[in-house]
Amino acid sequence: RVLDVAFSPDGGWIATGGLDYTTRIWETRTGQNVATLPSAPVRQMQWSPTGEYLATRTRHSYQEVFLYKVTRPHHVQQWLTGHRVELRDVVAHPRLERLTTAGYTELMSWDLSVPRPSPVAIGPNPGAVTFVACSPDGSRLAVASWPEKSNPSDVVIRDANTGKVQ
Repeated sequence: RVLDVAFSPDGGWIATGGLDYTTRIWETRTGQNVATLPSAPVRQMQWSPTGEYLATRTRHSYQEVFLYKVTRPHHVQQWLTGHRVELRDVVAHPRLERLTTAGYTELMSWDLSVPRPSPVAIGPNPGAVTFVACSPDGSRLAVASWPEKSNPSDVVIRDANTGKVQ
């Protein structure tokens, strides 16, 4: 069973994640499988804006992001990096080689332009994050969360670089 699917930014590849503990990359023109990558069942996947990176959030390893660097077909490097808390969402910056990941109480930025990307915390504790979205220009994040029992759901707009509430 396929749990998620995502086109690369140029439309040349499709990534799929399934219950077979693989992430697969397919060529859209031919349907040929160009890479089969070990992972865990994928809940969500997101390509970076250039299509050089693919980030996946898994079903069983809730604190891990599988980050794949796809340099060409059949050549993929993999990093396995984790949050300290349950990972809830992954979103790509629309123009920069940067991802934002939302852990249950963490908001992290990943600079994909460096050789070994690692997470950098942005902003104050966002509460119990459920989803995150990036504005079309990449300057803001909309962070949906459950911050308090008295206020069961919020959407807060934050600066994408600092995490500061706007």
